Amino acid sequence: MQQNDFEQLTPWQSQLQQKLPAISLLIPLLAILTILSSFVNDAFSPALQTMAQDFAVSLEQVQKIISYNLIGMAIGILLLGPLIDRFGRRRILLGLCFAGIGVNLAMINAPSYSWLIVIRICQGIIFGGISLIPEVMIKDIFSPRRFVIYNAWLITLFLFGPALSPLVGGYIFVYLGWHWIFYFVCLALMLAIVLVSCLVPETLDPTKVQSIKVKPILANFATILTTAPALLLIANSTILTCAVFGFPTLLPAIYLEDYQVAPQHLGYYTFALVLLQIVGIQLNKISVKRGYSPIKVWLVASSLQALFTMVNFTIALNPAWLSVGTIIIALGLNMTLNGFQIGNMTVTYLMYFPQMTGTAVSLLTFIRLLVPGILISFIITLPRQAGATLLLLNAGLILLSFTGAWLFYLRYGKSFK
Repeated sequence: MQQNDFEQLTPWQSQLQQKLPAISLLIPLLAILTILSSFVNDAFSPALQTMAQDFAVSLEQVQKIISYNLIGMAIGILLLGPLIDRFGRRRILLGLCFAGIGVNLAMINAPSYSWLIVIRICQGIIFGGISLIPEVMIKDIFSPRRFVIYNAWLITLFLFGPALSPLVGGYIFVYLGWHWIFYFVCLALMLAIVLVSCLVPETLDPTKVQSIKVKPILANFATILTTAPALLLIANSTILTCAVFGFPTLLPAIYLEDYQVAPQHLGYYTFALVLLQIVGIQLNKISVKRGYSPIKVWLVASSLQALFTMVNFTIALNPAWLSVGTIIIALGLNMTLNGFQIGNMTVTYLMYFPQMTGTAVSLLTFIRLLVPGILISFIITLPRQAGATLLLLNAGLILLSFTGAWLFYLRYGKSFK
């Protein structure tokens, strides 16, 4: 790696930046699209008990449709990555927005639990693509260092999705019913279609258009999976993502069932956790902007996060200490330091594959969604132990991620500046 790799700007990027709307408009617009993918998965969590009654199934079965959505997102992202590298970002994005309106109307009218599963997987496929494209566009437009900075804003705004979704969804559910949650998503998609059509140009560099034939696509995937440092980054990022997805999937049942938290109040607790992660992302942005190495920032954060798992173990192994407040404290320490890591791992990974950004992002995100979806669908079947299971799961994943961070740094990290 060259010393200036994090600053490299291509001629296409220089030309593209002259066609863009103001950054203060572009980033929030792209964030709206990523927020929608989390909103459709998190906004109805306060309504889980009512949905279980409506579809005549158990609470655990309704919880599983969250993990089914993650699996659908993984499939969609894997399929759509090569497509956006061939046909461009903008055209595919607009098509997915129209498809998103259709699948949400189907969700509202789902006739049975079996159909609900199918619709949730389709919803995941569509919204997985919608969430993928904004990050790829940011990478198309900016240098690696600027990508970290602007993607930090994108992720920050995106995280208001899981932070505010249960809160907003809780009030929509209480006053209008859970079906109206998805009507609001349809309205937001209509607005996004208008704004993208009017303001956002195509960002794919014409010189980097990839073949849509199966053999070259598989060859690209094989290239990624046989690049040892990239494989290690994928594994490490996936482990940490399991911890990130664990709390919004598992926490609602813990608070609603074990601690009798009111549905309309659940969002306040999830908001506190996501707000702490946003703080970490913004502090990471400042660190990178000041010239610190993204890899070294990631390493320090991972080490501190591993140290803080002592709080998880202490609370989980002393049942008398388990409460709404102590669970929030332990998970809050975990979430804050996540903000220093995932974005830095992503930009480091993408620097290995500048010629196929969409394919590289799609494979990374596919694995980051599929593995947590499968793992969480299994964890849901385990006894909750009033939150102890969730705390121990997070601690174990964080320690694995810490090990992977140091392994990457010792083997490959010293070549980055």
